[in-house]
Formats: sequence, C-alpha cells, structure tokens
Amino acid sequence: MLSSDSISTVRDLQRKLAQLAGDLADGTPQSPEQQSTLRARLHELLQELEASSPDLHRHDGELAAARAALEEERRRYLELFEFAPAGYLVTDAEGAIQEANRRLGALFNLPPSQLTGRDLADFVCAGDRQRFQERVQGLAQGRETQVRDWDLSLCGHGGRVFFGMISVERINGADGHPSGLRWVVQDVTGRKRMEEALRSGEERLRLTADAAELGVWHWDLRADKVMADARVKRLLGLAPETTVTVDLLRGILPPGDLEKSERAVRRALIEGKDFIADFRLVWPDGTPHWVQARGRAIQNREGQPIFLTGVLLCITARKQAEEERERLLSEIARQREFLEKLVSTAPVGIVVVGGPEHRYEMVNAAYQAILGVPDEAMTGRTIAEVFPAEAARAALDLVEMVHQTGAAFSAREYEVNMGPGRERTWWDVDGIPFKDANGDILSVLLLTRDATESVLARRQVEELMGHIERERRFFQRILDAIPVAVTYLDRDLIYRHCNAAAARDLEKPLEQIIGCRLDEVTAENSAIVKAVQSVLQTGKPYPFPMITFCSPHNPREEHHYLISYLPDYDDSGRVVGVFAEGQDVTGMVRAEEQLRESNERLQAVLSSITEAYFALDAEWRFVEINPVAEQEIFHRLAGELIGKVYWEEFPQIVDSEFQCRYIGAVQENQPVHFEAKSRLTTGKWFEIHAYPRGGRLEVYARDITDRKRAEELTRAALLEKETLLKEIHHRIKNNLQIVYALLNLQSRNLKPENVQQALKDSQNRVKSIALIHEKLYRSEDLSHINFADYIQVLTTNLMRSFGAETRGVALDLEADPVFLNVDTALPCSLLLNELLTNCLRHAFPGERPGRIQVKFHRVEPEKLTLSVRDDGVGLPPDLDYRRTESLGLQLVNTLAQQLGGTLEVSSDGGTEVRLAFPPSRQTKGHQNR
Repeated sequence: MLSSDSISTVRDLQRKLAQLAGDLADGTPQSPEQQSTLRARLHELLQELEASSPDLHRHDGELAAARAALEEERRRYLELFEFAPAGYLVTDAEGAIQEANRRLGALFNLPPSQLTGRDLADFVCAGDRQRFQERVQGLAQGRETQVRDWDLSLCGHGGRVFFGMISVERINGADGHPSGLRWVVQDVTGRKRMEEALRSGEERLRLTADAAELGVWHWDLRADKVMADARVKRLLGLAPETTVTVDLLRGILPPGDLEKSERAVRRALIEGKDFIADFRLVWPDGTPHWVQARGRAIQNREGQPIFLTGVLLCITARKQAEEERERLLSEIARQREFLEKLVSTAPVGIVVVGGPEHRYEMVNAAYQAILGVPDEAMTGRTIAEVFPAEAARAALDLVEMVHQTGAAFSAREYEVNMGPGRERTWWDVDGIPFKDANGDILSVLLLTRDATESVLARRQVEELMGHIERERRFFQRILDAIPVAVTYLDRDLIYRHCNAAAARDLEKPLEQIIGCRLDEVTAENSAIVKAVQSVLQTGKPYPFPMITFCSPHNPREEHHYLISYLPDYDDSGRVVGVFAEGQDVTGMVRAEEQLRESNERLQAVLSSITEAYFALDAEWRFVEINPVAEQEIFHRLAGELIGKVYWEEFPQIVDSEFQCRYIGAVQENQPVHFEAKSRLTTGKWFEIHAYPRGGRLEVYARDITDRKRAEELTRAALLEKETLLKEIHHRIKNNLQIVYALLNLQSRNLKPENVQQALKDSQNRVKSIALIHEKLYRSEDLSHINFADYIQVLTTNLMRSFGAETRGVALDLEADPVFLNVDTALPCSLLLNELLTNCLRHAFPGERPGRIQVKFHRVEPEKLTLSVRDDGVGLPPDLDYRRTESLGLQLVNTLAQQLGGTLEVSSDGGTEVRLAFPPSRQTKGHQNR
C-alpha cells in the first residue's frame, strides 16, 4: 500500500506543477534565462511525476480492493446482525428504534419493519419503565457510556412477558456527542426462574438453620476476647473447659478456610453486613466435620464496629446438598459466561452454505474447532468434500430440508460419524435460510454446537443412577427376603435401615421406623439400649439372651425373640453403627410346649386305644408299648421289653411274614398293611398297620380272629349257594333240551309243512334259551354272559340247522365283547334268533347264494346296536313290519319294546334290520371283567 510520505510527495508535485502552470499562463514576457529555468524546472517536475506515477496507479488499485473487501465485510456483518441468536437493535439518543434484527422481532412478537420508529420503553414492563427511562437519559447526557447485564422485565406484542438481560453502549458522533445507542437483548427467563428457585432454597435453608440447635459466640473487638457457649466448643471438637481465643480459632482452621473466614469478617466489619463462612474441621480424634459460622457486626453510635456476634452450627449432614447447590451455581455461571461470549465473539459454530453444490461460503473458528479442520481446508469446498461419506449424507439431508421447506429447523443431539478413528460426536444444529427479495433461498446459515460431552455425561449419569437404583432395590429385596429381622442403628440410636421381617415383628410400617429413635419405636428399650451402647463403646458383638415382649395390640399375646448386635466400622475403624439381627422364636417355643403337651396326650391316647401298639427304633429296639400290646401280643410287661431287640426277645418272628413286611417298610420308607396269623399267640389273626417315621417303626395290631372265623363261614355258605345255582341252571338247560327233543319227535309225526315249520321255529327258540343257561352255568359269573361268544354259537347252530353252507349262504360276524345280564340277554337272543331265521328262510329262495352280516357293537357308553343284513330279494313292497300277522315279526317288535330300543328296517339291495338299545344297569364291558 502507498505510504503517507509517498502520498505527500505526490501532492507536493501536484502543487508545484499547478504553480508552474500559473506562471506560464501569466503572460508576462520571460527572458531567455527565465524561460530556460522554467523549462528545467518543468522537466524536473515531469520526471518526478513520471517516477511517482506507478505508485499512484498502485494506490488506486489498492484503494479499489480495500473498498471491495470493506463491502464484503459489511455484507457479512449485516448477515450476522440479521440472523444472530440474540436481539440486536440501534436507537437514537432518546430510545427510538432505528434498526432491529429478526431475533429482536421474535422476542417482541413483531416483524422488524414494525419496530422501526417505536420507543423501546414501550416494550418495558410498567414496574421497570421509569428506571429504564432514567438510565437512557443518563446515557444520552453522557453520565454513562455503557451498561452491561442489565436485567429488566420486558413485554412483547400480544402480552408476552419475559425477563431480558440488556447490554447497551453509547454511539458518539463526529463531534463527540451522543448520536445513538447500540443494544443487545437476550431472553433470560429460564435463568431468572432458576435463580429464583435458588433464592427460595436459600431462604428455606436459613429458616431451617434458625430452627436448629446452634452454638452462639460473641467477639468483643475492643477487648479482643471471644465468648462461646458449650455447643460451639462441642462443634469445634474442643473440651468444655477450653478457653476459646482468636489465636485458637486461627490454629484449628485450615489455611484456605482461615483466609476465606478473615475476608468475610473484614467485609462484615467494613461494610456492616452479615457474613457466612463454611469450613472443614478435623477434631482431635481425627474425625472430619463441616461447620458453618454466621456473624453480624454491632456498631456504636459513630458507626464503628465494636462487637461481632454470631452462631455456629454443624452442616456435615447438609454439605452434600450445599455442594449440589454450588454445582448448580457454577453451572449457571458457566452458562452465563457462555451467553456473554456468544454475543461478543459468537462461540457457536457458524457456517454459511450456498450454491447448488452446497459449498462453504463462510466458516468461523468455533466450527473449525468442532470439526477439527482449518479454515483454508473448508472455505470454497463442498460438504461432500469436507465430511466423510456417511456424515456428508446426513449434513446434506439437513441442508436439503431447509431448501425444500423454506423454514428454519433445530436438530438436537444430532449424531455425526466422522469416520474411522474418530470418536462418536453429537451436535446441536440450527439451520436458517437466507432468501432474496423473491423468497428464493440463496444460502443456509448453520449454527452448530458440540453436544458430545453433555450427551455422554447425561448417559453416564443415567447409567450410574440406574445402577445405583438397581443396587438399592437389589439390596432391599435381599433384606426383605431374609426371614430374620434385620435393622441398623447409627450412633444416635436412630433407625437407618429396616427389612420387612423387622417391620412385621415391630408391628409398625417402615415410615414409622426409618429415621426414628429407638425409644420412639419400642417402649421396652432399656435392655436393648444397654446392648446397643455396649457395642458402640466396646466395638464387640453383643449376644442378647431370649427376651419376651407383649404385643401392643394384644397385651396377653407374648412373643419370644433371640437378638444379636454386631458393630459397623467406618474406614478409620471407628464404630459408626450397630446391626441388630432378631429371630422370632415364638413359634418354636410354642411348638415345644405343644410337643410336650402332645406327647402327654399321645401317651394317654396310646393307653386308652383298644388296638395293640408298639414302636421300634432304627436298631429294632422297643421304645414304646401300650397295655393292649402287653396283654394280647407279647404277654409281657412294657418295662421288661423297652430297650431290648425285637428279634432277640421273640426269635419265632424271624423269617416270618412279619419280619419281611417290617424290614420292607423301613427300607422303602412306605407304610405296609397286611393280615397274618400270630406266631406268639396260638390261633390268633391280626390286622397289622406299620408306619416308618423319623427313623423308627410304629406298629398297630388289631385282633381279627373273630372276623376271620366269620369270613370262613360266609365263604363256605356262598360256595354252597353258587353250586346250587349252577345245578339249577344245568337242570333248566336239561329240561329245555327235553322240550326240544319232544318237539322234534312230534314234528316227525306231523306231515303238513306249516306245522313242521312252526315246530322247528319253536325248537330254535327253545334252543336259544337253553344256550343262554348253558353259558351261565359254565361261567364263573352266574349273572352276566359274554354276548359276543353267545352270538358266535347261536349263529353257527342256526346256519347248520338250515343247511346254509350247502346252499351257498355265507355269514360275516362282528361282535364286541360286551357282557349282558340275564334280563337283557334273553330277549336279545330271541330277537337275533328270529332275524336270522327270517334271513335263512326268505332272503334266498331256491338255490340262490348270498351273504348275511351280523354286527353287535357298543357305539356309546350307554348305547348298543345289533344289526342283521342280507343281500337277498328283500321285503315285499307292501309289507308293514309293525302290523304284520307273522309271528316272527310280531315277536321281533315285542322284544324290541321290551329292551327299550328302537328298530329300523331298510330294504335296499337286500334287507337290513338294526336295533339300538341301552344296556341295563348291571351291564358291564369286558374291560371290567
């Protein structure tokens, strides 16, 4: 660039040329010497001007380039001003708005064009408006040049009220007087609410401290003497007889806390304000404690401090909450600093992407730091050239979304994969479109913040909190699953833990136990307090003997417990608490009492029962014998047998059924029941019940000699009756055979064919009845007959009687093994006889061959079917089997009604008669036989 000296030289040459041109234009005659001198000067000036001409041309080029750069910077400034995340505006010296960006319009709920010309005071809430106008007047009059972090209540169009943090500086004109004001407005409503919450928490903390037990101290500044009560000495870990001095306090405070406390005291003395100081102490016994000192300076009439008085309280239990509060305050301070830097230096990653290829037009340092790429490697390049393939596609999708919708967007915790070797990152991205006058998108402004740390921290916190909660629930489930009552008391005898079994034994809900003192939970606590204090003092377990409590709900109900107390140590080996384990043994005590009473009752029962009873131990020795066993089995007194071996005292039992059954019961651990004849008493039978229990064998014996004799007499009488009944059936069968033979002899002497046929039918009917009786007296069961076997014999006899095989008539038989009683079998056999006779007589006239099917099945538990089918000529079309004069068909209908069944007749390619009937109550199937 042309230097200031060069510019001065050029300007001097221009002045000299102008002066020489004036002399030449004067018109005054010049002498030759003067003309020669003028020409020489002109020649020199032209040479100097020619030498300076390149500098002038270069100066013009540099000036044009500077103007172009200035114009580009102005354009970028306007873009940042328009789309900045904070509200920017410019007003005149009285506060009238001259220029505003979009963010301010969004805060006031009006477009920027409608804000121009309006008084900024109109947007300040009534309570802060007067203070605002006085401050603006002070800036306009020059009393102040700038204001930082000014909190005001603002209201936008439509009634929206929010807290604003305002920074303003004065703009001076060329004359040095104020020409306007430059403003920055931020919405800090969220921060204000958090501060209000913190103030409310501090107030509650102050009230809680005032209500607590405090140590009071008093420092006389004139006498340099400190007075402190016993609580102060106890909180400082000092002996009651210790004299508290300023030097003593300086000696026990850590250096850092001492310096902080002295600063707070000096500020209280100088400014006359209260002070609060927290510091950490280590007591002489080595235990750390946190205390808080609060003080106030008392001044005399001249305003000089003469006393410093205050309180001291232990804040060890509250320190965790205090540290959490400090963390929150630190976080708020960090956020505030972040917002201030955002306004002044724009720490957010800001880039402008434009053109059809989405090239980077502008990149700031924060974005470069987030991406890890220098500016010269990004400006002018496309997104696809800077990002890896996967990350480029995700970024392009966001830019394309702005182009497609024409609206801004916000993407929170957007995951960006920067490729192999790079850690996972998450960004918060805001996209804002830049449009021309026609509404077409020229470029996209992207505001980017690295959210990786917050995402990872939140996930770690969530994972840690979940792990802690799972551990707590797991620990509590373990405690609640333990049937033994478990509690934990601290050094102040306050319950800190309690499981479900302990709450049940104490007969109180957990909220009335946890956090309560021992004497508040149980009134009968003198012995328990002594035991707990012994563990706290000695550090040794304390086994407590069994104690008895009365239930608070029922004073007559006693509970018995076995309790043990175990010490709990901290890392330094000091006893900090006591574990109490209590087991309710009320049931065991009551069970022992009941067992004793039960044994007494058992002995009384064994002495009173009418059955013989004795018990043997695992070595087969007598352990119990009742009087009945003494008299009826062993014929010896119990005192002579108790403790002696069963087999040695009664060798006649060895190798008997008694020994086999007794040994089997013990080995298989199963009870046995049997009847046997005694070897100890001649002619006596006993019913034995032997039960192995708890390593011993208990035997009950009942004398059944009389019952055995009665059974033998009954069995003999029954055998005699069965023999007599079989003889009756045999004689009925023989009588029916005689009737059959007489009918046969008579049929030989009768020539008419119809008479012979009638006699033959009668013979077959009699024979079917005789066959029933023959089956009965040959069967073991005199009341039931296997009807399947009966059908086989009956059909064979009828086929042979009619010479069916010689005529070419075959028989197919299917029969289930069903047992019928006599009342059902007789009508059923007669009905089957009639049906087969009709088939053999009428179905196959002449020498026509054919086939007959007989089926007998149980189709349902309470339903039987009997069917007879032939493939003969069939029934006449006009035949009504229900109203026929044929004796055989009439007999079939009658027998079907007698059986309580239904009869179906069909004539299709032959004749089929099907009978369905229920079995009688006494009928049983073959599976029961």
